[in-house]
Amino acid sequence: MKTFKYLSLMLICAVMSLSFTACSDDEDATQYLSQNELSLIAGQSAKLTYNGDCTWESDEPLIAEVDNNGNVTANRVGETTIWANNESCKVKVSPKYNTYMEPCINWGASESEVTNFMNGYENLGKNGNTLGFGDMDNEIVYMYMFENNSLTASVIGANFISKGEEITDFLLERYVVVSVDNSDYTYYMTSIDKKIAVAVSFNASSGLMMVIYMPFDVNSANTKTIISVLNKQIIQNNVIKRTPTDINILNDLQNKFKE
Repeated sequence: MKTFKYLSLMLICAVMSLSFTACSDDEDATQYLSQNELSLIAGQSAKLTYNGDCTWESDEPLIAEVDNNGNVTANRVGETTIWANNESCKVKVSPKYNTYMEPCINWGASESEVTNFMNGYENLGKNGNTLGFGDMDNEIVYMYMFENNSLTASVIGANFISKGEEITDFLLERYVVVSVDNSDYTYYMTSIDKKIAVAVSFNASSGLMMVIYMPFDVNSANTKTIISVLNKQIIQNNVIKRTPTDINILNDLQNKFKE
């Protein structure tokens, strides 16, 4: 009888051992992504792992891309999702540069709404259909253009000798270059969602850099008209100091937009 009980106990232990082993094997066979959330600063990289064969994919590579080995590179500010087969990791990319407050881009806003948006900045008054504000500490001017009291374009202006590199890096981690006009030092960009068009213009004679925000469907002819008008107005306000052109700095900035 004792022998029978002993054998029964041994058999139960053996079955339990096989069961545990099978469970362990099943768990090891489970495929999973190393993490489901990832926060990066523009320009940073990180590595995701997946314990099995998988296809890596990014919903929006312009924000964050992933290679065949799970290496993630943060390209621009925003949020996207990285996939490894059917498992996902949400990626949030934050800015490295916070050089200036981007202007009001609520197209159709009234002058009073824009004035409220610019609360705390010096009001430079109105010139025709253009309303101006100054950030004197940073030597940046804001200009807003209206038609029938409706906002149509928003602009920031600065001296590219002192501010050009920071502003260029600021823009490149938020927007995508779509075309270059070398004849007049103008570069055209867009937001990733294609809701905002951005034109960046350099005035070689004054050292002035302008960043013009417009609705995405604006045409280039209108952009050039805006640039011509605002060049005069910003310089007249004397918020931006005129600086003799340093051609090396201008070439370096142009090359950043061309890369």
